[in-house]
Amino acid sequence: MTNPSAGPPDESRPAAPSDRFGIARLMLMVAGIAIAFGVLGPILEAGGNSDDNDPISAIPLWLRWIITVLGGVSLVGVPILLLQRCKGGGRFGPGKSAWFAQGMSSWLLWPPIVAWRVMGKSEMPWSSVCWLWGTPLMGLYVTTSLLIGGRLRRRRRGAKRQWSEQFGLVLACLWACTGLYLVALLYSIDLFRKR
Repeated sequence: MTNPSAGPPDESRPAAPSDRFGIARLMLMVAGIAIAFGVLGPILEAGGNSDDNDPISAIPLWLRWIITVLGGVSLVGVPILLLQRCKGGGRFGPGKSAWFAQGMSSWLLWPPIVAWRVMGKSEMPWSSVCWLWGTPLMGLYVTTSLLIGGRLRRRRRGAKRQWSEQFGLVLACLWACTGLYLVALLYSIDLFRKR
């Protein structure tokens, strides 16, 4: 039995002072995007390779740029959301959960990419392939499961989502769109041998 005096669920509570979009968050996101371009530079430079088995050059350059920007924005979501949670920000709703999951992909898979760049190796590390293909696909899987599971339902009248929750949902939809494109690309490569 639920307690009616407990108030609305966490994701529809009024925004706490620490959950407002401001210049500091904008600067963090710009910094995250800059870090992403610094870390993932070789992924953006790869291409024009005639090798049909190169999984990085199979993805169009414009999509690699979009994935890099989304990766940078997702990267900064982890510290933002953890700090918010430590300050008593409540449970993660679907948007925050998706943003955190996408950000963790960057936090877990970028260190080997950085290590390879520091060591000066010319070939691409497997973690870059895993991140470039896996993160958009994970975005598609997570967003689809949130949608099918009923976690992306409409808010009650007057109930406003927190900024980080709303931003996480938008980011999840963008990741899902890139994932859907990659699924179509995989189908065209595997079924029709087209790139």
